[in-house]
Amino acid sequence: MKHISGFEKVSAAPNWAKLPSEKVQSSDDDSDVDDLLQKTGNYLVTSSSLPKGLIDLKQCTDANKEQPSEVDGKLNPKIQSVFLDGFPIHCAHFSSDGLEVIMGSRFKNFQYYDMMAGKIVNVPKIKVEGDVYIWDLDRRDCIHRFYDEGCTKGTSIALSPNGQYLACGHNSTQENWKGVIGLEIHAQINTKSKLFSASSTAFGAPTNTQVSIFDAALPGTLPVLNGECVRAGVKTAIALNSKINKVSKFDRKHYFYADLPQGYQITQQRQPLAVGGEVEYILIDQNNRYVTKTARITQLQLEQDSGRSLHDEEGRQSLIDLNRAGIGLMEIVTEPDFENGIDCSSFVREVQLMMRQLQVCLGSFREGALRVDANISVHKPSEPLGVRSEVKNLGSLKDLRNAVDYEIKRQKSVLKNGGTVINETRTFDSESGPISPDILAEIVDIKESGYSTVAYCSQMQLIIRSITLSVSNTLGNG
Repeated sequence: MKHISGFEKVSAAPNWAKLPSEKVQSSDDDSDVDDLLQKTGNYLVTSSSLPKGLIDLKQCTDANKEQPSEVDGKLNPKIQSVFLDGFPIHCAHFSSDGLEVIMGSRFKNFQYYDMMAGKIVNVPKIKVEGDVYIWDLDRRDCIHRFYDEGCTKGTSIALSPNGQYLACGHNSTQENWKGVIGLEIHAQINTKSKLFSASSTAFGAPTNTQVSIFDAALPGTLPVLNGECVRAGVKTAIALNSKINKVSKFDRKHYFYADLPQGYQITQQRQPLAVGGEVEYILIDQNNRYVTKTARITQLQLEQDSGRSLHDEEGRQSLIDLNRAGIGLMEIVTEPDFENGIDCSSFVREVQLMMRQLQVCLGSFREGALRVDANISVHKPSEPLGVRSEVKNLGSLKDLRNAVDYEIKRQKSVLKNGGTVINETRTFDSESGPISPDILAEIVDIKESGYSTVAYCSQMQLIIRSITLSVSNTLGNG
């Protein structure tokens, strides 16, 4: 009896599929082959891409529960079972060559498993909360690290398209809060006399020995504007790339402070000396790389400094020193272009060096010639700016950096816990660190004082021309 193959049952067998009848033998596998061909015959016969050769069909060995690696009857060392004790896996990725698998968990570290060597290697812990690591799989080394709020655990992994780099972090970055900071730099003008009186500005003089009748706010005294203070302000404005106003006026800003004998500060609010401008500054980021940024200037204004309050804890009393009262200040107000403490301190350092080079300010934090106020808020990038808090009288670059970062962290914590940030003035203790609300609530009322620089500024154009050349030569040679 002639044996009919499975191919012939489905369709007429082509010439290349015909075998000598003497070579065809019956076997127990024929029924399985017949079933397979009946299910797939239409695809096999109608395909135009069938090779011009024999089709070899073979039934593979079933997988064994006791030995799952034997799926094809041969030992396959690439299929293995690995158990990581105390490391519940949240995510995993294979390397491009399929020889390694990288695993992340809820902890601040990662594991990768070398399947050929059968070895588990631990990736070092994330040292700082919010860091994202870029790991070179060939060098087994971290080649880049950047800050990303929310990266507190290893629950997210991403491989580069070429399989060489691994990025690991946390997948909750959609909840990011971004810090927004604007600065007010108060720089004492380097002149021999005060802004509106002839009293000396020398540092370290005995208490209340450099106070004129006008500084003490005795009735009947009038201010006389110090021209050197205006020149110093113009110099600084040119260096800040600001636009100098042809006419500027002074206002009274009313405070209830014991060290402000007049009850108000003479300042410039509506028509300052200069507006606009920008400053480039350099900082070193977390990866020790130099980065150049730009901060915009809102305005530069001239104003009086206040006296000093000295607190006697033993006698439980506050003493007032008016030697500083009335010294000329330049207040440099910036746009909210800063995101963290490093940005702020790097910018202030740049302005400090610039003013020292121009000799318009000594720039000494220790002597009180330079003080900074920071206006801080946080918000999500897709939402409006948040409510700001002002941290006043920061007396060093370190205090500025720490106070800004602390306040950002505090506001984030308040908002994440469902609270509301209050618009308030706060102080920072350089020794203890935490910021506390300022107990002296200020009441501010801006009124025109009538003290105008119109008479002095009639020659402002000539002053600007001469000072511009001086500033260019000074900064260019520096």
